[in-house]
Amino acid sequence: MQSYMVYLSLLLPNELVPEKRNGMSTLQTLHRCETRTVSIDAAPEVVLDLVADPRNLPVWAPRFARSVRRGERDGRWLIDNGQREFPIEIRIAREQGTVDLLDAADPRRGAFTRVVPNAHGSEYLFTLLFADGTPPVAIDEQMRTVEAELATVRELSESALRRGPERGRLFPGGLP
Repeated sequence: MQSYMVYLSLLLPNELVPEKRNGMSTLQTLHRCETRTVSIDAAPEVVLDLVADPRNLPVWAPRFARSVRRGERDGRWLIDNGQREFPIEIRIAREQGTVDLLDAADPRRGAFTRVVPNAHGSEYLFTLLFADGTPPVAIDEQMRTVEAELATVRELSESALRRGPERGRLFPGGLP
């Protein structure tokens, strides 16, 4: 299984359905959810500057995005993964530390990420939801890819501090 099926082709929204237990209605998750995190010795703003700029995707997530360009008609981002080009929507909430990479046709699908403070550094959380029936081997392969991507985010964020100023955005307009 090829891991460029990253994010959009394996994911569905986390749908909830009622279930009766002991006469009471509860909610049950239908899709498998996997989250990975990485501790980063850089301020949350530095990590956000990196992951919030779609032009950086080919650097830290090359199996997902070989290239990225802004769509001409609707302003969405077009991702080329080497096999096809597809649109994504990027939702950024800096104050909350979130950067979500969403299916342009169905924004309930995609990769949901968050940067949170962790002492003097950051923790970067990356969550994917997998459709029922996704083979465990495909999920394992996808999550190994995510782990490699997170290691790259850590290295880029930490090395940016060694190269650049301690304040301000270190990745404006893409990586240096």
